[in-house]
Amino acid sequence: MILSLKDAFQFAQEKHQGQKKPGTQSPYLFHPLGVASLVLKFGGSDSQAAAALLHDTIGDSSITHSTITSRFNKEVADLVFAFADPEIAENLEAMKEDDRWRTLKKAYLGKLPGVLEEALLIIACEELHDLEELLFGVRYEGFHVWDRYPVHGMQVFWYYKELLSLFNKRLSAPKYQQLVSEFARHVRELQGLTMEGNPA
Repeated sequence: MILSLKDAFQFAQEKHQGQKKPGTQSPYLFHPLGVASLVLKFGGSDSQAAAALLHDTIGDSSITHSTITSRFNKEVADLVFAFADPEIAENLEAMKEDDRWRTLKKAYLGKLPGVLEEALLIIACEELHDLEELLFGVRYEGFHVWDRYPVHGMQVFWYYKELLSLFNKRLSAPKYQQLVSEFARHVRELQGLTMEGNPA
């Protein structure tokens, strides 16, 4: 089957129709488009870019691995489902929102050492895009942007610092140098912002 990025875009557009990115008025489709653009910028393949466009469609319970495989191919499906939430033993529903956030982030960090390197490139681009949006928001909208998170900004910084450590270890090949360097630069900027004015 010939992979078409146009088909991946149309599928994502259909699944995200009418959705807004949380805390903003931006169409949700802006996010997967941004991630796919970063994947291509940093040397990813068409399959990786397609998976970037599709990575959040699995929030719809009707979208299964076989759905993506039949519509695209198994390679794309494997990459997309690297974004699936890890299984968590704790009862998330019984937790306070901030504890739930930390539990989910720790579980996600715990699964990343085992994902395919090809998927980790997409994940790094997805996290970079989120980080860029956070920094842009703080820079131009003010510190109330932190209200989108249920935790203190230092916890958000902790999460991105842990990601950077993992990317440094697993994406150490020269072809990933620009991506990891860009991520590191944004993490340093985030550290400065959290020290400067994040409310308790």
